[in-house]
Amino acid sequence: MSLVQSANKRKKQSLDICCLDVMGIVGGIDFGLDLSHVASFPLHQEIPRDKLVYSIHEYFWSCPDCDTYQHYARHLNRTWGFIHFDAIGPVFLSEFGTVHHSGIGFETNNVEYTTAGKEAFFSSDLPRWWHWFMTYLHNHHRGISFSYWPLDGTQSPGRSRVRGAEETYGLLDFSWSKVASQGLLTQIHSLYDDLIDTKICEEDYEGIGNIC
Repeated sequence: MSLVQSANKRKKQSLDICCLDVMGIVGGIDFGLDLSHVASFPLHQEIPRDKLVYSIHEYFWSCPDCDTYQHYARHLNRTWGFIHFDAIGPVFLSEFGTVHHSGIGFETNNVEYTTAGKEAFFSSDLPRWWHWFMTYLHNHHRGISFSYWPLDGTQSPGRSRVRGAEETYGLLDFSWSKVASQGLLTQIHSLYDDLIDTKICEEDYEGIGNIC
């Protein structure tokens, strides 16, 4: 029995949630990047669809061999996009993010989410990946539920991290009092801005301003 088969058997035994008022969230392997095994071992055959969500992460280093947008899109289709395309179940994008400084983590000029990928104008790998990923979401998964990493304006302690230093990926600035980059936030908004009821975003949050 393979490790994946064994893991699925344990999940089935430990997540007997068919009759419970709970939701099961199943993450991928390899830093949460890969759900390709779901094609061979779909848990939704054992757990009702309304009790199961598949969770995926995405980082700029997730496909080092991807040299074009088309290559990158095929990679995402294989690792998790098929779950949506084949109506296997809902996908929750549970972690992704980029540096909030324009020109370093994302680009603001000539941003069009076309499948051509627009490789030419990017200053480095990170903003190119961000544009490719946003293009993929716009073209195939617009309105996907997600959680951005992170909200924090400063770093927590950890490997290669310094407590209190600027969190360059954070949605909030160093003071935690305002949005770090309105340009980045606008691009995130574009994934769903005409798909939700804007009334839920009318309130300010402790002086931070409307970050919905």
